[in-house]
Amino acid sequence: MSFASNFRSSLTRFVAHRREIRAAVRTERILGALPTHLRKDVGWPDLWNGPHRTRR
Repeated sequence: MSFASNFRSSLTRFVAHRREIRAAVRTERILGALPTHLRKDVGWPDLWNGPHRTRR
């Protein structure tokens, strides 16, 4: 493989990974903003009772 195709492949994987992270964070933010009774109905855990998520 050439440098350009290696670079493009790595960049594509990186961008895909960042999109997945953004989608997960967006989902957590939306579900976390729901009222408590609705979060319980959909089975969303209380974010403050569990282990805290850390950024890498």
